[in-house]
Amino acid sequence: MKGKFLASAALALLVLSSCAGGPEEAGEGQAEGSPGGDLVAVFDFELKGGGPEYESLRTDAPEAVAEALLRGGVLRPVERRQLEKALAEQALSLSGVVDEATAARAGRVAGARFVLFGSVSFVGGQARVSCRVIDAETAELVYAQSAYGDAEYIFDLVDELAGMVEDEFSE
Repeated sequence: MKGKFLASAALALLVLSSCAGGPEEAGEGQAEGSPGGDLVAVFDFELKGGGPEYESLRTDAPEAVAEALLRGGVLRPVERRQLEKALAEQALSLSGVVDEATAARAGRVAGARFVLFGSVSFVGGQARVSCRVIDAETAELVYAQSAYGDAEYIFDLVDELAGMVEDEFSE
């Protein structure tokens, strides 16, 4: 089970809000003249509970986070094909076992400054969407956060989490 987390978690989202702490210079590493902020590689999320009807969240949740980050303009998500190419160069798979150091290496190959891992957890009618952001250069955890609420509003929680990431990196 932990292997699945590390694989899907290359978008780590499994840390409590009290553990949050962000980078001081999020604007570093941005290409001169490039629109928006630093590049971030967003990996598939780990899914915990919820049953087979929620299986699509493994890829839908990170896509929604990437879209929200793109709209916010503080962080720019790496195009999925570019990330898959970087993973292929590293002989890895988005659905295979990927640890934080390996994901950081793949993120660097894709040109990303940061790597985002995530998870979606369901208990009863409640959901938690969590993320961890890793510096691709140092493999250091630079940010972690979660959003909690009713499972029926899962995409609102994903947008809320993306907003928290945006707020942290815009400081």
